[in-house]
Amino acid sequence: MRSSSNYLALTFSLSISSLSPSVLAATIERSENNFVFDFNEGNYFEAGIGAQYGYIDNFLNQSHGKQSTTFAKISADSFLQTHNDNHLLQIGADVDTIFFDDFKDDEHSNVNVRAKYFYKLADMQTLFSSIVFSNNYEYRGTGTSKGQALALDSGNEFDDKLLNLGYNYGRLDSVSKVSLLVGIKEREYKTRRQVTRTLDNEAKFAHVGVDYLMSEKTYFSFLVELEDIEYDYSKEQNREEIAILAGIKWEASELSQLTLMLGYETLSFDESVFDDDDIFKWRMSYDWRPLDYFSMQLRSGRSSEQSNEIERNYRVVDDYTLTSSYFISSHLNMRLQVAYRAEEIQFTTNTVDEDFLLFAPQLQYQVSERVKMRIGYEFITVSSDIGINEYDKNSFEIGINGQF
Repeated sequence: MRSSSNYLALTFSLSISSLSPSVLAATIERSENNFVFDFNEGNYFEAGIGAQYGYIDNFLNQSHGKQSTTFAKISADSFLQTHNDNHLLQIGADVDTIFFDDFKDDEHSNVNVRAKYFYKLADMQTLFSSIVFSNNYEYRGTGTSKGQALALDSGNEFDDKLLNLGYNYGRLDSVSKVSLLVGIKEREYKTRRQVTRTLDNEAKFAHVGVDYLMSEKTYFSFLVELEDIEYDYSKEQNREEIAILAGIKWEASELSQLTLMLGYETLSFDESVFDDDDIFKWRMSYDWRPLDYFSMQLRSGRSSEQSNEIERNYRVVDDYTLTSSYFISSHLNMRLQVAYRAEEIQFTTNTVDEDFLLFAPQLQYQVSERVKMRIGYEFITVSSDIGINEYDKNSFEIGINGQF
């Protein structure tokens, strides 16, 4: 699963009494093509460092002949925010370096840099722009080497880039809200170019969203998304995607919010290697906080995704993710993430179904205001129509993080 590089699920909450750009930023929704930073009032800079040590029982993601290793990770992150009545600038960066006892050739670093700028045009109008650059490592036995980990000496490296420009009309409490988004994103593999270059692609996208207040707590929402995907060395995968969704956004109280959008997506390929496709599409999110010390979030959706394998394909993916947080005491917090992902992979001659299940509990202890320790366990199981792609993996880790 991609990370946001891929799943950027960040929360945002503040008072709507001001007309500063920080408030208008809160109406910009996150998506695959748009991220949202946390916001706290004021101009500030903060940084953090962390260290982890752990164990993986199936490092190469193999169905048979599992190979284990211990690992150590060092990470650093930083965040800068500055704003006034008309401007808001937020920049975040993080880097982590991972070392393995038994797989030295797989040692690597990941880098992620994101920046977002808001400019208030008028009382309820805001322009914004986002930039993302990330350099990531693809482990052996996943993506381009799925089921063939032993054929490589190390994993692959790729860059993701994103630039978007958006416009937003309205505030959190407006009767009507309108959002526009256009942009471009790219993926380029940096290793094994003779093979991986077929996955290099560029996607241009545009989104139009409208929310209209139907009652005191319910908005009717309408969204149109367009995407034009072009591959540099695999023209038969070039396509246009159009998605139309409609639904409701319901906020019963500060303790309970629901978003449900239903619609369809069409895929139109430039060449006849793949047949055009229509997909029933949905997005659902539910946030529930019945108690001060307990919260739960449920996310679900269906979408098409681009290929991450050498053989030409596209994927129709159903995602379900449940996360919860329970404060046992003021210093001790137990977190749980459970995720299920069902992929229907459309190749040129056949279809393959694969299922992914993640179970990841974690215990966090707040040592001091700026220091946190944690211990976690992660179980992953993958089932597939292709036996060599199936595997189970367990991992354990203990870590410490500090903020300054």
